[in-house]
Amino acid sequence: MTSFVLRCGGFALIQLVIAWVLISKGLEPAAEENAYLAAMLDKSQLLADTSQPRVITVGGSNVAFGFDSQSLGERLGLQPVNFGLHAALGMYFPLNFVESHVRQGDTVVLSFEFAVIASSEIDGNPAYVQELLSYWPAAKPWFESNFSWKRFLDREALDLLHQWVVRGKRRLKGDQPQVISTVYQRRNFNQLGDMVGHHGQPTKPWKHGKVVILPDSLERAMLRLNQFHQACIEKGVKVYYSSPPISPARLALFESELRKLEEALGEQMTIPVLNSLDEMVFQEHEFFDSQYHLTQAAAARRSQVLAEAILRREGQQASAPHGNWR
Repeated sequence: MTSFVLRCGGFALIQLVIAWVLISKGLEPAAEENAYLAAMLDKSQLLADTSQPRVITVGGSNVAFGFDSQSLGERLGLQPVNFGLHAALGMYFPLNFVESHVRQGDTVVLSFEFAVIASSEIDGNPAYVQELLSYWPAAKPWFESNFSWKRFLDREALDLLHQWVVRGKRRLKGDQPQVISTVYQRRNFNQLGDMVGHHGQPTKPWKHGKVVILPDSLERAMLRLNQFHQACIEKGVKVYYSSPPISPARLALFESELRKLEEALGEQMTIPVLNSLDEMVFQEHEFFDSQYHLTQAAAARRSQVLAEAILRREGQQASAPHGNWR
């Protein structure tokens, strides 16, 4: 009996060691991953490494696809960092991370999608949050303010563990990651964090998403935005808000909801608003493949409009371009 117990214990120990090796390997930063959300590892490093003073644009994919950061930085005389990636990561993660990394002299421009500001997407989509954590487990503390252990253990933990084990096995074997054939790849971001993989490609059909305002979500968003603003003021950091791009048709479809949202931002948020909805209207052909993703030319125009709004606000003149940011 004792021999049997020892053999069982030894077998279990071997399995635990194997599992630990696989999971540990899967928990390593996903340097080789080319998935779209894995680009957050590069963006976080970019924010940490770029010297002050910086202009940091923050939001979802409307920011990732929506700026020519080099042009924006040159006009403002600041080092640019595009920290936009996906609306499904919610509001708390980008604000928490940026708040902990801003320094005196920085300028932060927030531009969140309407659903992130005023509906349930403020918390992020669990599937997308889980995917990001599978590439970058160390990111979990930045989700802390809206992270639910019960929800995580009930819905996500087992699948996340499975992803780590699969990734660990692949890394130990030396297998290459799966090739991704779409624009949505980590390698399609430039060194400033802008998505450039769609540049030169034809636009694609897209649909208008609904605009829904949930009072509870909007109240929570205003509270967090104002907290972020106060924390930045104490660090000597300027913060501005800019509406995301919108097409004339979408504005017409949901004008009542959008005007209410615009009014709430102006009255309840302490962050200065740089651009009205009307100033961020772009024509249908200026969107690449969704209601938030601008073409290269439209992103350049948006960057110019934003830079001019900041300079007007600060009573300055645009800086002359002075070469590429490094």
